[in-house]
Amino acid sequence: MSMPDVPEDIWRSIANLVPKHILRNMYEVNGTFYDLAMNERYREVNCDRLDSTMRRLLEESSSTITQPIRPVASRVRVFRMRLYFIQKLIHLQTHHLLHPNDVFTSPTFVSLFSLLQSFPRLNEYHIDWHNLPTISDPLLQLLVRPFIYPNQLRKVSLDIGMEKFHAFASFLSQHAPLIALEELSLILRHEGQVFNGPTHANAFHSLLTSNTIPSFITQSQNPNTLRSLTLEFTHAEDFSSVFWSLAQCESVGQPALRQLQSLTLSIPTPSPRLGDPAALAAFISAHSATLTDLTLRGQWEHNFELGLSGLPSPSFSAYIERCFSQISLPNLTSLSIATTSYPIPTAIAVVANFVGSLTELDLTGSYMSFVDVEELVGVFRVSLLLGQRAGQSSSPPLKVLQIGPLSLSPQLVDLLAEELPGLRELNIRVRDAVPHKDDQPVYHGLGRFVAGRKLRKQMPEQIHAFFHEMKTRLYADWQLEEIGVWKFDTRLQFQRQYAKLFARCVPSIRFPESVRKEAMISSEELPMLSSPSACAVEASVLSASVSQHTLALAPLTDDVPTVCGWCALSDAGLSTTTNGSGCRCNVIR
Repeated sequence: MSMPDVPEDIWRSIANLVPKHILRNMYEVNGTFYDLAMNERYREVNCDRLDSTMRRLLEESSSTITQPIRPVASRVRVFRMRLYFIQKLIHLQTHHLLHPNDVFTSPTFVSLFSLLQSFPRLNEYHIDWHNLPTISDPLLQLLVRPFIYPNQLRKVSLDIGMEKFHAFASFLSQHAPLIALEELSLILRHEGQVFNGPTHANAFHSLLTSNTIPSFITQSQNPNTLRSLTLEFTHAEDFSSVFWSLAQCESVGQPALRQLQSLTLSIPTPSPRLGDPAALAAFISAHSATLTDLTLRGQWEHNFELGLSGLPSPSFSAYIERCFSQISLPNLTSLSIATTSYPIPTAIAVVANFVGSLTELDLTGSYMSFVDVEELVGVFRVSLLLGQRAGQSSSPPLKVLQIGPLSLSPQLVDLLAEELPGLRELNIRVRDAVPHKDDQPVYHGLGRFVAGRKLRKQMPEQIHAFFHEMKTRLYADWQLEEIGVWKFDTRLQFQRQYAKLFARCVPSIRFPESVRKEAMISSEELPMLSSPSACAVEASVLSASVSQHTLALAPLTDDVPTVCGWCALSDAGLSTTTNGSGCRCNVIR
């Protein structure tokens, strides 16, 4: 049977409805699907092993193909360079060559050099380079290849040791023009003393903080294109010079990063954190006119190496409050704080400083009590009263809220509905459900804290009592449109039954009609609520938007990868970093 004669744009519209992990295997349908499937297969390449993708790319780069755009390399949009793989290649090539010094002229490395300059449509470049000893000019020449051929990178991520970053940044500034980036992520790792004596170490640190880091950041966004910056320092050291340089580097009365809209900071919890809090405050304040999105995380790696407690010290809270009490961000609309590192009262104090303009708030990680939630909404209540006295809006500007984990109770839902009537999207992570805010959750036999998380089950009778109390509630004036309820058992999973409950109690929530019809909870379903969800995939059907990522409302099968919807998402697939809520997720967009 011949394929119907359908215009290509129709086929492409159909393909947009197909999940990505299925589309990549539909290359036999027709020419259009073949092209789209190959695009999906080779869109993201990880240089971490000699798998079929890497072999095909290397074979193509070493062939005698003469056309300017190579068919496979031209499909690559994201390239991830893992330097431990290069180190392994060097080791293998050294054992097979008569002259080990010729390792970078071996056929494998010649093909690799050629490959890294043959990505005409490369948008993202990620480098993972730390805890490896090798620093050499040939290796640096290899790494900077995508910066030179061609010049279309929009996002660069470096997870790199400090000594290696200094060598890389210096080499790049000499051999390749820094391009017009839109997103830059720097994770700088401490790998011990770089030089032998403390004097040399101090001199290197001074050079790194006063020149190398700020120069790399400011030059990478010429001409004024950098909109998103992530800075993560794994160890507590004095980085005041970095922030003073970025705050004071002005041209024609403008800050160094003129278009900076999104800033993510990861602050080590031990002293001295990042140095003088006034320097950090000055850097953030210098970009107050453009900054709209702020994410604050903690960094525990140094804590563990020092053998310190997992809890942040009171001095950490004092440091954060000293820093952010000096800052005014009138245009800030989105704030995210990882409460695994930031104590809840400290996080709420930061929220209070920016509450007047916030439309999106994410406080996730550590358990929040009912009193904590009361204090949080109280911040918005005070801001509202002050605004009304000044003749401003009669409702808080907050539209999107993510909080948790917490104990879900009727009184907590009442509180959110009463204090935040204009809220449009709510994502909550539940630890348990209780019929009254003062009740303690009751678990089967072994208690809450057991070795096997799958064995933790809350008593069904207590959950039944919660649902019974909620039957009498109807929030007709609450403007809530989207709801996501999540629970972490062995993994973070969408809680369908709780979402159905919200759909019944809040008429404005937008759900598929099939969900609305079954929004009444039957007694047969209650035992399911005390155990982990059977299928996390239903999140894609019931939650139209979680953590700013829209999920397709198309029929999906059980083999669809679980979508977390809770932690900071990316296109990385299996995340190699841990966010504030402690999740490691498979992500689909």
